[in-house]
Amino acid sequence: MTTKIPGHWQMPLISAFALISLLLPQPCAEAKKALNKCEPNPCQLNTEKAAEILEIGRNFLKENDYARAEEKLKQLLPSKDPDLLMDLAACSYKRGDYAEALRLCQEAQKSNSPARHYSSSMISLGVANCLYKEKLYKDAAASFQGALSELKKSDPGMVAELALEGLGACHMRNKDLEQAEAAFLEAAKLSRTLFGKEDINYAWVLYKLCDIYRANNKIEKASAYFDKAVWIFRETNYKRLLKEQENCDKKALRSMVFGRGDQDKYRFADKDLIQESKYLSITTNDVKLPECAWANQFRQVEAPGWVWSDPNVTPKA
Repeated sequence: MTTKIPGHWQMPLISAFALISLLLPQPCAEAKKALNKCEPNPCQLNTEKAAEILEIGRNFLKENDYARAEEKLKQLLPSKDPDLLMDLAACSYKRGDYAEALRLCQEAQKSNSPARHYSSSMISLGVANCLYKEKLYKDAAASFQGALSELKKSDPGMVAELALEGLGACHMRNKDLEQAEAAFLEAAKLSRTLFGKEDINYAWVLYKLCDIYRANNKIEKASAYFDKAVWIFRETNYKRLLKEQENCDKKALRSMVFGRGDQDKYRFADKDLIQESKYLSITTNDVKLPECAWANQFRQVEAPGWVWSDPNVTPKA
């Protein structure tokens, strides 16, 4: 925040400051060097010290302690290292300061230094996420598309899927339902291959896709994908309950979780999605992102409905 000085005060103040600076004794070159030694720039920290700070900060990130990570990593500023900038951007993003996160991601994008943990596609993905949070959906869509265009064979397929989902969400916000459908359909194909046709991540993408089909008045497809998504959600709950209740009546438990929904017509309702995504051939089939601050929260592990039963009571419905 800047304080505006009234016009009639400006010249006398400036003149006074200029006069004081002229009257004060000026340090010689040797004195300047001594001052620099007393007040080191964080960028000039020796490699061993910088590495120590970086390791401590990244350990905090692994523990999801973003506040302490940010406090530690800021000691290395004003570095232009793209990894550091992206890690700090993740901290800002986590505490809801999307404007600062965007600024840091864009700084990382401009950096001439090579990144170790973030590909150019991942950095664009960070920019896009920040723009989306700032409700700049047109710009976010362009950045998500940029992330797809920058994909390299070394990028995990998960990067492509996240970019496709983000792109689809932007198109939804911009009321471009046809483009949204195309993006989420590609994301569903990719997710089915990466995670498997009965994985919870795939179910969440199907769940979003069926909403778009419904909005596009494609009710039959919407219903089919909804049925498959719900089947996976129920299967996820069933498997969890099996682990919690090792001695239960499996048939009765499955009947309780599924009701009438445990049928092949629901389990294989997505059979038209067996085609591989075009992004599979230009990425790896890895579902994990490189170890970085942005990788912690991406994967869904729970169904939207939590089913519970008392192991001491025989299920009746």
